[in-house]
Amino acid sequence: MTEQLYRKFVRIFAVVDLFACIGFATPWSFALMQSILRMFGPLPAFEPMNLMFIYLLGTICVMWGILRIAKPESWLGFTDALARCVFGFWMIYFLLGFGINPLVWLFASLELVPAAFMIIFYFRRHKA
Repeated sequence: MTEQLYRKFVRIFAVVDLFACIGFATPWSFALMQSILRMFGPLPAFEPMNLMFIYLLGTICVMWGILRIAKPESWLGFTDALARCVFGFWMIYFLLGFGINPLVWLFASLELVPAAFMIIFYFRRHKA
């Protein structure tokens, strides 16, 4: 894989992340996201402290996506892949350990599959 193609994938995954995370970035978008997620199972009642961390994490992820869209560099793609591994680990931990909403399996796969792709092709890119 060439450097240019790898950067395109960095940008594509960033766009996907932007759309996936924007629903968690504000109280208004999260209200809509909650109504969608409730179709797949019950959600807990969120305390103000929970909501603060939801909005903070959503905002950070949106900003991270914007950065990778604006500047899709290979090291940002590799860093994103490592972060996806951590996110995926925590999702699976809570799925297996606490039996949370099975919809999270979809979110975990949307973290781990791109992570594997980005890591494999990051190193192949250097050999090409």
